[in-house]
Amino acid sequence: MRLYFLFLCLIGCPLGLLAQQRYAIKGAVTDTAGTAVESATITILKAADSSLVSFTLTTASGKFRIPHLPAGNYRLLITHVNYKAVSRPLRITGEIPEDDIGNIRMSTFSRTLADVIITAEAPPVTLNGDTVQYNAGSFKVPPNSSVEQLLKKLPGIEVAKDGSVTTQGKKVEKILVDGKEFFGKDTRIATQNLAADMLDKVQVYDKKSEQAMMTGMDDGNGEKTINLQLKKDKRKGLFGQIAAGAGTDQRYTGKAGVHSFKESRQLSLLGWTNNVNQRGFSEPYAAQKDPRASAGYTTTTAVGTNYNKDLSDKSSISLNYFGGRDRILNNTDRRRKYILQDSTYEYNEHATTDTTADVHRFNIVFEHAIDSFQSFKINPSLNYEHQQGRSNVNYAQSDIKGTNTSGGTNNTSLTGDNFDFNNSMVYRKKLRAPGHSFLVLINNAVTSNNANRLLSSIRSNATDSLRQSGKDRITNYSHTAKVFYTFPVWKRTLLQWNAAATISGNRTNSNTFDFNKNTGQYDIVNDRQTNLYSNNIQQWQAGAKWLSRIGKNINYAIGADLLFTGMQGNTHISGAPQSLDRRYTNLLPNLFFKYAITRSQQLTATYTTSTQLPDVSQLQPVPDLRHLPEIRIGNPSLQQAYQHVFQLHYLETMGYSGRSLFAGLVFSGIQHKIATTDSLTANGERYIRPVNVKGTFSLNGHVQLSFPVQWLQSKIRVGGNAGYNQDQSFVNGIENRTRTLYAAPTVYIDLAPTSKIDITLGAAYGFNYARYTAPKITNTTFSTQQYDLQVDWALFAGLHLNTSLYYVINRQQERSFNTNIPLWHAAISHSLLKNKRGELRLTIRDILKSNVVIYRNITPAYIEDNSAQALSRYGLLTFTYKLGRVLQ
Repeated sequence: MRLYFLFLCLIGCPLGLLAQQRYAIKGAVTDTAGTAVESATITILKAADSSLVSFTLTTASGKFRIPHLPAGNYRLLITHVNYKAVSRPLRITGEIPEDDIGNIRMSTFSRTLADVIITAEAPPVTLNGDTVQYNAGSFKVPPNSSVEQLLKKLPGIEVAKDGSVTTQGKKVEKILVDGKEFFGKDTRIATQNLAADMLDKVQVYDKKSEQAMMTGMDDGNGEKTINLQLKKDKRKGLFGQIAAGAGTDQRYTGKAGVHSFKESRQLSLLGWTNNVNQRGFSEPYAAQKDPRASAGYTTTTAVGTNYNKDLSDKSSISLNYFGGRDRILNNTDRRRKYILQDSTYEYNEHATTDTTADVHRFNIVFEHAIDSFQSFKINPSLNYEHQQGRSNVNYAQSDIKGTNTSGGTNNTSLTGDNFDFNNSMVYRKKLRAPGHSFLVLINNAVTSNNANRLLSSIRSNATDSLRQSGKDRITNYSHTAKVFYTFPVWKRTLLQWNAAATISGNRTNSNTFDFNKNTGQYDIVNDRQTNLYSNNIQQWQAGAKWLSRIGKNINYAIGADLLFTGMQGNTHISGAPQSLDRRYTNLLPNLFFKYAITRSQQLTATYTTSTQLPDVSQLQPVPDLRHLPEIRIGNPSLQQAYQHVFQLHYLETMGYSGRSLFAGLVFSGIQHKIATTDSLTANGERYIRPVNVKGTFSLNGHVQLSFPVQWLQSKIRVGGNAGYNQDQSFVNGIENRTRTLYAAPTVYIDLAPTSKIDITLGAAYGFNYARYTAPKITNTTFSTQQYDLQVDWALFAGLHLNTSLYYVINRQQERSFNTNIPLWHAAISHSLLKNKRGELRLTIRDILKSNVVIYRNITPAYIEDNSAQALSRYGLLTFTYKLGRVLQ
């Protein structure tokens, strides 16, 4: 109770400042001839950091008025497309409620375009063509914040707990720095290791496909990309940060990032080590396979380097290497209630896991323009990972009366190596005939996975105990060549022909051995779980696309491809071969439409189709006993799935007003979706087998509206997600359709009562309702609530306070999982040394010692609640030193 009282006192002072006296200014704008200037933008910026305070536009008579301004020092900026910008200091003393600053004159341009560019005075959000651009200086974050912390403040951008970034309903696939590669497709290296104060702009756009870049016509096949545009003074020099810290419970952190930029060359060196769950890069292969890896205790050590260089006017190269080690320790409690018509039973599990992964990634991009008509790009990448892990799982099953029906203990260990090589090549050629172009894409990929496993399973019935070892060798390859030829049909209209061929295959050799009590070795071949599987897939594709532009505002593309697929597969179980041959012919239509309603409004619609072949684990009929009492077995009769996806997105930004709206709707329908059928036996075993189902679809929407409230000196972000999903499965041979409705509205308010205080208030609500078609099965409802409060306060004498409170409420879950979780973090820092290059920071995480990870999974077969251990209270004292030297 005392801690809550202390927290309320801490935030009470800054909140009280919101009630301080406000004042207004007014004036008029004319040109040198005395004519009123209409629609000039009047912007009030803080004198200290040029961050946006308020704005307005002049009326037809050139007059303006801006209310709700606290006393203080500002800069008045007046801009208009036809006049030179006017900037002058402004001081509001508070002696009079409304200050008339008189007439301000603007002169017409007589300079070159380069002279007109104004830095650090852009509107918060603008829509430039297809690019949503954020002015980094308009969004305040605490000192020494990462890019990830800045992205969380930007309207329309969402950062998940695992660090992945989504915007406009799509996952961000790549992050660039000044338009150049930065550690390939691992977006988290950029967002979690670059400093926010290096950025001038954040640009979000769909990076056009190679075909679109050749033709100049958007085809809707872009890759969601964020470009981090550096400040001018950061583009030529040596910059970075070095930090080290130690704390309670033997917690530690160390981090270094050094960036050397000079003209056409970029060099970045990164390194970090810590045991406070700051991974700093995308999860390794092993962690991605286990959702529990997002919790627990993570120890990370990693290094990386990124190098970009324009070798000449025609050639450029980008190289990056990353190496890291991750160790994750975790404890998880799981309660699962199976959904049956005639009965019900529960499954309870406690699992302890220890997983370590060593990762090495190397990537090269080389691009060269042969002449003004020809160019090519080569992009080889190599990934290697060594992983090892072990787990201990204790489980018990009970009937509706709570009587234990079965139980046991599983101990498993795994050691494996994963190797992945990929090389893509692009050749572009513009023909002499205007509008004619030729494009060739070639991709080669080879992966190899080798794993050794041990399993010891002790059932409540001793006769069911199991001890096994196994070796799995999996090799995949894929070679693809695509050719595109584009020519004009008439003005603003192109026709594109394409053809593609893909040869791919897989070879899986799985050997399982039972323990021999007589020899003390694993030397008894288990024929049922030993399998040799191989397949070869050939795909031939041909199609055409019509691309057109109507006026300056409308682009569209419509096309279709014919895909022929042939798969030859063989599996050998107990020495007996079985054929898994398949033949498919599919028509794949596609559509893209984009309408630029105005310079600040855009509407985009896409329709795509695709196929999904079943993978090896889904096809081979070999039982997997690693997760007893769950037994997974493949289905050789599986067919491919066919998916339809329709997307509609709307963007609107209002420049200096700070208002922005992002909305989207996504429909996905899958024919012959690969789902599961569950068979539950009397002794508690659960057999899981993939099957094809029909009638599955999902409809999901998202919206986020951001706008300022001048009288509150605040920005409000309102948004959320909602959707409806229909899925299908079979339990003990009985069909069950699950219809799920969910809604997750959010609201955040960013307050700036003074130039030294920033406050963020937030609330999020998640509602989930699942309805089942099978009789005698109870429908389920659960909800979560989260309330956020963050305070960033520049105190005095270089002291800075940052504190945050997150309160999570879980409702309508299993009794022991209905936990309310208050998380309170606080940090106080002090700037040191010349030019504030040093910072000493004391951080206390989870002050109330209440951190835990709770989540629920709903499937057509069961409802599952999970509780995972999380890093709890610790203190950390960190020293950070900034590097900075501008080169002349």
